[in-house]
Amino acid sequence: MTECQNTECQRKEQQWLRHSERQYRKIEDQDKKQNLLISALYDSIIQQREEEIKELKEKVKELTGKRESKEGEDDRRNEENGKTCGKCKKKSKEHIECKVCELNLCEKCSMMNKTEMNEQKQQIDQMWICVECDHQQWEKENENEKRLQKEKEEPKMREPRIEEIRKEEEPTVEELDLMKRFGKLIRNDERY
Repeated sequence: MTECQNTECQRKEQQWLRHSERQYRKIEDQDKKQNLLISALYDSIIQQREEEIKELKEKVKELTGKRESKEGEDDRRNEENGKTCGKCKKKSKEHIECKVCELNLCEKCSMMNKTEMNEQKQQIDQMWICVECDHQQWEKENENEKRLQKEKEEPKMREPRIEEIRKEEEPTVEELDLMKRFGKLIRNDERY
């Protein structure tokens, strides 16, 4: 193909090339601007989130610090005024004593809250027993019930046997006469 020698054609082609280059540059510039805007937005969002996280962390530190200081004060007061717990060995003002083993237990170890503890303390006639003693008492009661049940079932079988043994031990009238004659009667035995 030979190029068109017509100056008008060449001029139009040149115009068209310049126009397309300008359009291409415009599009490139718009893309760059959009990318810059997107990255700036993204950076600002990240920065905002980081600041929010820092603020939240500071609030958490303040709250935990207050709670720790409050717990520390409570522990200090409990140590000054309280008794030592038999399980966790911490001193606490709020405690309850087992009426069986006299073990002092704090609120956590006795698995009771303060209101339950206060109710138990106010009801003096109601005996509070720790879990271990309660379990031991339950085992004893269970053993006693089993033993009583066996005794209720066995007396019928025991009584005839005891009577048979007594009959065997008791001398007959003839044997008593013989024993009196020969002086072999046991004086302390109340049966004869």
